[in-house]
Parts: sequence; C-alpha cells; structure tokens
Amino acid sequence: MSKKLSLLLVVLLLIVPLTMAACGDDDKDDDNGNGDGGSVELNQTFESSSGVTVKYPEGWAAQDGDSGVEIANSEDALAALGDSEVTSVPDGTVALMIIPPMPLEMMGAEMSMADVLGMMSGEMGSDEGATVGEVQELTVNGKEAARADITDEEINSEGYMMAYKIDDNNVVIVAAVASQGDLESNEDVLLKIIESMTYEAPAADAE
Repeated sequence: MSKKLSLLLVVLLLIVPLTMAACGDDDKDDDNGNGDGGSVELNQTFESSSGVTVKYPEGWAAQDGDSGVEIANSEDALAALGDSEVTSVPDGTVALMIIPPMPLEMMGAEMSMADVLGMMSGEMGSDEGATVGEVQELTVNGKEAARADITDEEINSEGYMMAYKIDDNNVVIVAAVASQGDLESNEDVLLKIIESMTYEAPAADAE
C-alpha cells in the first residue's frame, strides 16, 4: 500500500509485525454513515479467512484484503483501499481495516490494551504529516480496548487505531479512517461494526 486512504492504514502493515517481534464504553447511539447510527441495522455478514466474522450495514462492502478484513461504506471506497494511485482520501469515504487476531501471549500476559496500542503509536510517532493522539482506555462491548486518534491533513484523513481484546486469548488491531469531517458522523456505526466482531480460529490454526 502506498500513501492512500491514510498513513493510518499503511502503518499497520509495518508496525504490527515489528511489535509482535519486539514483544516475542463508550455507548454511543446516534449515528451511521447517513446520520442515524442509533437506528442503523447491521444486516450483512462477512466471514473472513482469518476467522473473524463481522457484521456491517447494507450498502457497505467487505473483503479479505492483503493484511486483514477491509470494510468500507461503498464499493468505490473499498476499491480505493487497494488502489495505489489514490493518494488522498476521497470525500465521503469511511473504512475499517481489521488485522487478524494476535495471541496475547505473544505480547506478554500482563500487557493491557493501552500498553499494546501505546507501543504501536509510539513506533508510528507523528510522521509524514500524521498526528497521533494520546492512547485512551475504553470498554467496547464489555471488553478491554484502547484507542489513539490519528489525523493527516495532507491526505484529507482522520481516524484512529484501536486495540481490542476480542476474547480471553486474542487481541485485534482495528484501523478506522474517514475523509476529513466525516469521522464524527460515522463514529457510532464504526463502533457497532467493531462490537459485532467474533473470532473462531481457522481449523488449521486451532489446537
């Protein structure tokens, strides 16, 4: 991936492997991509090859990408995720990328989600025009999570990285990205999509 749909997405491809090697509730209910997240129905289901199953609204699109599940608020936005010619986030774009779950034991049993995300955001820093906010602890769907906001005015993007303890043994890293001015109005639908995630290790990986 080049500098498209934000450095936020690109950095995960670089930071997650580095972090793994080095390591050896908000209840919002008032928005979706169309301004009414409280009433949006997640009536589409995507089962990924990584074992993550996620729900999303009608009109959105999902696929297995090179580095995880990619979900966007239109087929065009989803196509832009893989288009190396796209150098700025198109207006109206909202997307999520879900990195395949990683075993917590690879990171250290005592690490919190804030610790995990802190390492990643620390590696990223504020590079190439991206500004990384402070790590904030939160609860998502009753589970431990942490979030760091990221903006990059140069390429018209805003979003966040989130570390989410999807079950007792695994953490999922999620990247959300939107065009400037479109994140706030989509916060709730993005959260609902994240909350809908479940994980079952693929047969080849299951013990």
